[in-house]
Amino acid sequence: SSAIQGATDTTNPHVRDVRISAGTTCDATSTVPESTSGVGMTITVDGQCWQHVHPDEFNVVDATYWVTTHPGGADAIRKFADPSVCTGNANCPTAATNVMPFPASHDMERWDRKSQWLPVLGRLDEPNVPFDGLPETLQTLVLAEDFNANPP
Repeated sequence: SSAIQGATDTTNPHVRDVRISAGTTCDATSTVPESTSGVGMTITVDGQCWQHVHPDEFNVVDATYWVTTHPGGADAIRKFADPSVCTGNANCPTAATNVMPFPASHDMERWDRKSQWLPVLGRLDEPNVPFDGLPETLQTLVLAEDFNANPP
């Protein structure tokens, strides 16, 4: 718990990047990790529950390239932003969302191999990335208008 309490990166209400030394043990309110990576372990600190998640959890990514190259087709990715492209399938979202879950049917090695095609732009709820800090391919007139930014 001291690693969470002592974290200096408190700008994001959902995430604390902490490092603990080998051999550190958890207190009595901790749970046993689901794997040797510790992913899934929870701990309560000052009345708040914290969970060890994958290091890429809450990343905001540019899926532009991945949409065009995804082996399952573009609609496998687009369905999260526009559910109308996905019909008659139990895995279809019911409403548009900006969250793209990693399918439980995929092993994590697949993420490790393919995440290179999803450049990280930032992390959910962290201070905004300035429009001119985005990759040039994203600095479009439409996106500039959506974010009230000066177009390129």
